[in-house]
Amino acid sequence: MAAPEADTLVDVLRWRAARQPDRPAYIYLTDGETEEQRLTYGQLDQQARQIAAALQRVAKPGDRVLVPFPSDLAFMAAFLGCLYAGMIAVPAHPPALQRAGRPATRLQWIVQDAGATVALAAPEVIATLDRRIGQTPGLAALHWLDLQQALAEPGPPWQPRPLTPQTIAFLQYTSGSTTDPKGVMIPHSSILANARCLQKVWEQDETTVVVNWMPLQHDGGLIGMALQAIFIGAPCVLLSPTDFLQNPVRWLQAISRFRGHTSAAPNFAYDLCAQKITPAQKAGLDLSSWQVAVNSAEPVRAETLARFDAVYHGHFKCNRSKITEIPVLWGYLRDLFQTPGFGDTVDFVQIKQHYYIVHTDINPTKIVPLGPDLSGLLTPHGREALGGTPFGDGTAPGPVRPDEQPTAGHNPLYPA
Repeated sequence: MAAPEADTLVDVLRWRAARQPDRPAYIYLTDGETEEQRLTYGQLDQQARQIAAALQRVAKPGDRVLVPFPSDLAFMAAFLGCLYAGMIAVPAHPPALQRAGRPATRLQWIVQDAGATVALAAPEVIATLDRRIGQTPGLAALHWLDLQQALAEPGPPWQPRPLTPQTIAFLQYTSGSTTDPKGVMIPHSSILANARCLQKVWEQDETTVVVNWMPLQHDGGLIGMALQAIFIGAPCVLLSPTDFLQNPVRWLQAISRFRGHTSAAPNFAYDLCAQKITPAQKAGLDLSSWQVAVNSAEPVRAETLARFDAVYHGHFKCNRSKITEIPVLWGYLRDLFQTPGFGDTVDFVQIKQHYYIVHTDINPTKIVPLGPDLSGLLTPHGREALGGTPFGDGTAPGPVRPDEQPTAGHNPLYPA
């Protein structure tokens, strides 16, 4: 079933719920292995409407709603309930997942910066924050709404709000690992434009299965995986970041078991799978369904791609374990490497299996190819590709460090 011509994500989910109410939308795995819960498109729509109705009783359209949930089904229902209510979701990690000594500080910063007036949370999160709420003015001022009560208590029904493509859906905050978290306003139009681009280049449809362990509080897990699944009408299998880190094979087992087509992770995750998974664990894996493996959110290293391919080549039974050789953009490379520290000329380029070696008048430098240009962001020089194929989907802001690639963009390791 094709994706609808919709103006907002709410329109998309309502359309899906009406036409495929019994199809699984999300499947959550306990400890990353055992299936615990499913939400169909019909159930997800129903929960979003119930949550929206509860929010509409305590806040008004356009208000910011803090959503401090782990990466589970409750997060998705709460997040979408904010959108149904015409309010702006503010995803955040719950206190238990914060670094020691910073939970209240980071949440208070986000609340203050976003101007949040309501917090929608699970009862256990509210209980955890009880003491901190009283000690932290920013949290104490919020109206705290219990998710379970919102789903259980009867009340006036949900009132649909007029939404436009320009309506802000949510505020995306950075992790705050190196400085205070920074927020970005994400309108519905941006979510859907991104979804259409990804659907095209990743060749997705309703038969696709998405598998994700990346945090839903950040754009890779939320926009690229969980919301993308709604757009294409596909099921999304979720496991928590903690469960993956404790035992990386759980990610690959989920792909094998549920026949995952699309999955993403930062570069370090591919390294973990190449180095930490035992031969016995790898023996039962069948990754032949995995058509789009996205390496994102941090610099992409050529050595990691090579290691991962060497270890798992035999598990990709459909022979997807080679990177497609993309013609080199001479103009793009010339712009990129005519910077201090890289020399004045690009002499020639060697095409290797997982990367290019760019020879300048100083030192050879490895560069990992990105996927196709999705949004016309390349420089005019960058469009002068041999064979007309783009090299990447964004201009580099400055010199590339050896063995690294700018994080702007995606890198399908095994593109269809």
